[in-house]
Amino acid sequence: MSNSLAIGTAALLLSAACGGLTSAPPSTVVYQADYPSYGTAGDLAQQATLIVEARFNEEPRVEMEFPSDASDITDPQLNPNAGVPEQEQLKDRTGPVVTVHRATVEKVHKGPVKPGDIIEVKEMGGTLDGVRYENADSAPIATGRSYLLFLETYPDSPASLLNPLQAKYELDADGNPASAPGNTITLTGVDLAKIIDK
Repeated sequence: MSNSLAIGTAALLLSAACGGLTSAPPSTVVYQADYPSYGTAGDLAQQATLIVEARFNEEPRVEMEFPSDASDITDPQLNPNAGVPEQEQLKDRTGPVVTVHRATVEKVHKGPVKPGDIIEVKEMGGTLDGVRYENADSAPIATGRSYLLFLETYPDSPASLLNPLQAKYELDADGNPASAPGNTITLTGVDLAKIIDK
């Protein structure tokens, strides 16, 4: 089981929208979660079950992900209270809001998919019922763009990034991966080929 998303430790900061006769902006909830950090691209590649270059052309869906009732599940994706001290555990049945993206695989570096396959990738955040949920750690995947992704897959749930900042690289017109601001792991296509061949 993975600890790629410690939702249970998320601190939610809610700023209420102002009422009035005019249309009010949505309230905002900022998720601050505890993710594993990786030292090198090789560490990411070793941990990932799927490494692909994929294009996101469809509008994503936003939904609430409900936690499992099973307290013995240690995967924070399924049980947000996994590994969280009892006094800090979530007591209700609401889960985090996630955006589920559908993407077309363009190139496979690791994993049991092939070019042309459609995969689903979830990220924390999105707008649901007039409330905007944001991930404090990174900008969301943008529709109409291609990315190199280091993913963890699940049998009954969309794949998730190993780390929202370190495991997502937007590809330029020539297919070169670019690190997001704040991501200290940089790599090229040549670097990735060397890592995968190890």
